[in-house]
Amino acid sequence: MSGNKFRKLLEDELRATCDGVAQRDGCPQPTMEPSMRGVILGLVLMFGVACSPDQEPSQEGTEMVKPANQAEGASDAAAARLRELAERYTAAWCSREPASVAAFFSPTGSLRVNDGTPAVGRAAITEVAQGFMTTFPDMEVLMDDLLIRDDGAVFEWTLVGTNTGPGGTGNRVRISGFEVWRIGADGLIAESEGHFDSNEYQRQLEDGVGEWEDEVTE
Repeated sequence: MSGNKFRKLLEDELRATCDGVAQRDGCPQPTMEPSMRGVILGLVLMFGVACSPDQEPSQEGTEMVKPANQAEGASDAAAARLRELAERYTAAWCSREPASVAAFFSPTGSLRVNDGTPAVGRAAITEVAQGFMTTFPDMEVLMDDLLIRDDGAVFEWTLVGTNTGPGGTGNRVRISGFEVWRIGADGLIAESEGHFDSNEYQRQLEDGVGEWEDEVTE
């Protein structure tokens, strides 16, 4: 029996309970026992609250509600993984082992420094890292910040080292920059676009970093 027909039956029976005063207004005599009419009346009242003639019973409260922090939690977990990757990547640059830097890139990942030609693949990225480590044998890289983006992150860094490699000037350098990362499906860096002030870098190679700048790293 449909909801509307059931409601009609119940309403008819409710009207049938109008004896006494209601009889003066022409209500028909009850057709059911009083105890049964009481049950019917309760159903009418309950059914009437839940439904109107033109709508189905409410589904409110029947759907599973996800925890309010579920999306935030998933996002926090992804951010934590990126931060851990960035911290280990920073340590790799300080390790004097260039291959350990390349290991943070996807097998076909790329690293581009300023406007240079991208180094594609781990072998080429190893060569780039080796170049910096040779130029600055005592090189240290500091992670200044990590800005999370939808498809990756922006890794902000500061390089500190002394140019005592082959043909070096012996001057101390402290230069800051950043890498824009795109993270691949494997969770590694698929693409890194590195940027720093090449003019300031060249100046420090020739003249060294100012004393007040070097004090920041102490």
